[in-house]
Amino acid sequence: MKAQAGETHERLVVDEVVSGASNRSFGFTFAIGFTIVAPWPLMWGPSVRGWALIAAAAFLLAALALPRVLAPPRSRARSCLTV
Repeated sequence: MKAQAGETHERLVVDEVVSGASNRSFGFTFAIGFTIVAPWPLMWGPSVRGWALIAAAAFLLAALALPRVLAPPRSRARSCLTV
């Protein structure tokens, strides 16, 4: 059976709305990122980036306790990353 013009298996019209990431997942992502950045200097010497550990803890606590606090930074990050 041969497909005729206009008959494909793909849907070219999108009718579903894609929502962005939640505030909580935004906080978890940044907490993981800062947790990776914090011990990075240990590969070259005996130091840890304390500011990155503090930032990771702050993002983790905000994501767990008050995710709505992360809405403004998430919207700013989204506006910086969209084309």
